[in-house]
Amino acid sequence: MIAVQQMKRVLREHSLTRGMYIFLAYTWYSTRIFLHQKFFGRYFTSTYFDHLFATTPDPWGFRQGTIAEERRRLIIGLLSRRRYSRLLEIGCAEGWMTHMLANLADELISVDLSVVALERAKDYCSDVHNVTFQRIDLVVDPLPEGLFD
Repeated sequence: MIAVQQMKRVLREHSLTRGMYIFLAYTWYSTRIFLHQKFFGRYFTSTYFDHLFATTPDPWGFRQGTIAEERRRLIIGLLSRRRYSRLLEIGCAEGWMTHMLANLADELISVDLSVVALERAKDYCSDVHNVTFQRIDLVVDPLPEGLFD
């Protein structure tokens, strides 16, 4: 297994093979998702994400480190105004952006597919009072009512 990982790293990092590696990796990933959807239904289900968050808190490393902080700062910097009446945060996960967005909005609705992630987000943002958390499956559920900034 280590040899395969090393070979993938060399192919991914070498200037002559990087493009081919990216193409093949994307093709393999897309094919896997297509086949799974064809034979088993949706690929990323609420069960998948609940299991992911239950077994790996902060699975993408959004909460810690200088890179995560820089990412948050850049996202907030892209917003055109400094105050919003109503915001919708789609895919809030464990609330890694929720605190910062709540400081910019009178009302923030944060949604996610995973119940486990939403419970962690509620705990993480327990001191914020202008946030409503909702479990929404964007494939089948409608967005919350009303207009958003």
